[in-house]
Amino acid sequence: MKSIKLTIVVGVVLLFPISSVGLSLSEISQSDALQNIKDDDIVVLVTGFGPFGSYDINPSQLIAEELDGEVIAGATVYGIVLPVDFTDSVEEAVQAIENVNPDIIISLGLAARTRWIQVEKIGLNLRRKYENIIFILQRLDPNGPIIRISSIPTYCITKEIRNEGIPVRQSLHAGIYICNALLYGVLGHITENNLPIRAGFIHVPLMISQNPVGGMHLEDMINATRIAIQVSVNC
Repeated sequence: MKSIKLTIVVGVVLLFPISSVGLSLSEISQSDALQNIKDDDIVVLVTGFGPFGSYDINPSQLIAEELDGEVIAGATVYGIVLPVDFTDSVEEAVQAIENVNPDIIISLGLAARTRWIQVEKIGLNLRRKYENIIFILQRLDPNGPIIRISSIPTYCITKEIRNEGIPVRQSLHAGIYICNALLYGVLGHITENNLPIRAGFIHVPLMISQNPVGGMHLEDMINATRIAIQVSVNC
């Protein structure tokens, strides 16, 4: 039995499917480093998405690539890419959980209109959908609860990120798009299978090179993710 392990899942909202970056699920399962992980080692899985819409660069992709292979607070980090799809993103995250056997999952996604790190508290059983140009809301899971609550220490993470001078807020919920669907779906998988895993979600803004007025330096986003890992390991 592992005493403590950590998995970070970093995801991002996308509108169009793109080619994967970082390690694929198959590459993770065949990784020499993963094969050498001991039962009591801490494991971190980082997933990110690529460019979407008018954004040629997605900061979450760069975070996943940067953290891949790092050891943070004793946790070994792995990076993969999730597809841009309400269902497939959750299914591949679940497959990654089975491959890596995580204890903590932190999904991280792009919120292009925000100016700060957002540590999300709740996943909603809602998604937005357009039918004949009409905007409607649907349940992600017809039989699921209205909300699922993040089980990572969101308050402590927010506090420690703020202490480093990085703009951050504790946010109520992860929206009604793919980021929220990933959080809600991963929390549901954990509950339904009685897994000893904590999970949560963090949104990041655009980089300052993409939005000089409201963007954030990539290194600050990377450091904020490192802090989230450290706090989750130690709290």
